[in-house]
Amino acid sequence: MMMHPTQVSKQGLRLLIVGLILILLNIISHRLHHRFDLSTEKRYSLSTPTKQLLKNLREPVVIEIYLKGKLPAGFQRLAESARDILNEFKEYGGRNVRFQFINPMEGVADDDKRKVYESLAAKGINPVNLKIQQDDDNGYAEKIIFPSARVMYNQKEVAVNLLESHISMKPTEKLNYAESMLEYKFASSIKQLLVPDKKHIAWLVGHGELLGDNTIDILTTLEKYYKVDTLDLTRNIEIGPYYDAILIAKPQQAFDDKNKFKIDQYVMHGGKILWCLDVMGFTMDSLVNSSAGIAMDMGLNLDDLLFRYGVRINPDLVEDYLQANPIPVTVGMIGNNPDIRLLPWLYNPFAISTSKQSIVNNLDAVMFLMASSIDTIAAPGIKKEVLLHSSPRSRRMPAPVRISLSNLKFAPQAEMYKEKNIPFAVLLEGKFSSIYANRLDP
Repeated sequence: MMMHPTQVSKQGLRLLIVGLILILLNIISHRLHHRFDLSTEKRYSLSTPTKQLLKNLREPVVIEIYLKGKLPAGFQRLAESARDILNEFKEYGGRNVRFQFINPMEGVADDDKRKVYESLAAKGINPVNLKIQQDDDNGYAEKIIFPSARVMYNQKEVAVNLLESHISMKPTEKLNYAESMLEYKFASSIKQLLVPDKKHIAWLVGHGELLGDNTIDILTTLEKYYKVDTLDLTRNIEIGPYYDAILIAKPQQAFDDKNKFKIDQYVMHGGKILWCLDVMGFTMDSLVNSSAGIAMDMGLNLDDLLFRYGVRINPDLVEDYLQANPIPVTVGMIGNNPDIRLLPWLYNPFAISTSKQSIVNNLDAVMFLMASSIDTIAAPGIKKEVLLHSSPRSRRMPAPVRISLSNLKFAPQAEMYKEKNIPFAVLLEGKFSSIYANRLDP
């Protein structure tokens, strides 16, 4: 079949036009990046605060992502998601957002790898050691991956861990969670490096609260995001309204009415409090010289204050049959060496959050040491939400509680643990009323 020359020229012209269109689209796709978010909750769109943060950048932010090279499928997907997020960052930050993917071990000799590991660890970038299935003959091979990034701005930098350890999640769930947190992690790191308007919080002391070696980690972390003061409640006439929040960590001495009044009035003027209370005050150190001890109510004299706000912390200890952390215990001798084993200690439960509240949503398991139960009380105008609780197999042991390591010799009986979801942490929100209302000033 013969074609007319005119038909041939027209067909060639069409092919040429189609080819030019494809080339043009390819060029545009490389210069313009955009994702269309068709989800109802807009989960793949940048949030408004992130967009505003990026638009207000005055200097370049440089981000290095250590996910490059031959990666397992899940980490390759994580790298691609990070690239997508950072491309969207560029749309709003323009030239002030720059990023690159790096393989930190590329071209590094075996003798020098240890130095690279140490250099990265000093910056807060730690590797993950994976076992990769090769084939039936070769079995598994180890793969070192750095699921981290480094964010730099104005001669300052911060390391970002893209993959957190969550014992309550399967490996695939961890990767999915890491993808969902990419925007938050990059945006919060950038915000941390900017000169922020930090909120002002006070760490209360004066009643034997924790301070010193026991609080170095939490205070160092808080100071990254907040201005932190230590405030002696017994030596100050009030808790100033310039504090956005106060933190009370494990007081060991009773509060008198004068100091409770200071706390109460701070709340009445809109203050926020994080209470970390240990009403029984028993620690494992009490068992160092003796294998048994008695846990009793410390008498902090806060019951009336908390009761008015909507909760009661009970003088008891919770035993958890299903979610108990192990402790090292010497069970015998092997020759001249002690036989040390990890045995579940029912008084050290861990809680896995089921709440969707932003404080604990997707939070990893939280370990408690000698935890007491909390009951919620009717309080008009106060919304109460349980944030952390025990497993479906637990029970309360009312004070005084005899605690003995000899209990580890006997296997706990599941039928003895009939109470479920005993509250360990509760969020209270609303308009609180004062316990000192209509009372005369002595």
